[in-house]
Amino acid sequence: MRKLLSLEKSIKIFVSTGIALALYVGGTEISEARYLNYGSPNSTIAVDYSLNTTWTTAVNSGRSAWNNSTAPVKVNKSSSSNNKLYAANYSDSWYGVFTPQTVSGSRLTKFQIRLNARTINRDSTNFQHFVQSTSAHEFGHAFWLADNPNTNSVSLMKHNRSRQSIRLPQGYDICLLQYRSADLCNRKMQSPALILIRA
Repeated sequence: MRKLLSLEKSIKIFVSTGIALALYVGGTEISEARYLNYGSPNSTIAVDYSLNTTWTTAVNSGRSAWNNSTAPVKVNKSSSSNNKLYAANYSDSWYGVFTPQTVSGSRLTKFQIRLNARTINRDSTNFQHFVQSTSAHEFGHAFWLADNPNTNSVSLMKHNRSRQSIRLPQGYDICLLQYRSADLCNRKMQSPALILIRA
C-alpha cells in the first residue's frame, strides 16, 4: 500500500506536465513513457468475472502473470468486487478494452474490462496465450500503466507486441512499478547489468 501511494505521487509529477521528455543514451533517442493520469490507490486489485471454463482458465493466467512476477502488485478474483471483466462478441476491432468507471482525482476505484471474443477467436493461434496476454495488458492499466510506452524495450503494454509470446509483464513494465520513473527504467533497460528483474 505504501509503495503504491508513493507511486501515485510520483506519477502525478509526470502527468501534470502533460508532455513526454526525450532522453539520449549512447546516441539513441529514448522517449519518456507516460503513465495514465489515474490508477488504483492500492497495490492489490480484485476483479469479478463469471465465464466458461476455457475463458476463466485463460483470464486466470492473465492474473497469474502479474501475481507471479516481481511487480509490487496483485490481481485477485472476487465475486464481491465492483470491478468487472466480460468476454463477449463485440463488433469493434480491439481485442480488449479497459474502461475507468469511477475516478476521484487520480484514484481509480471502479473499472470494467471487456475482452472481444470475436477478434480473439479470429486472430489467435493459441487461445490461452492470446487471452493471457490481452487480460494481463488490461490489468496493467489499473496500475497506472499506459498503452504503447515510448521505449525500445519489450513491453506487455505495447499494442504491437506478439500476444502469442509476450504474455507476462516484462522487465520494463515491472521497473515502471518498482521505480516509478520511466527515465530511470529506460536507462536501466539499456544497461541490464544495473538491475535484475525477473519477468
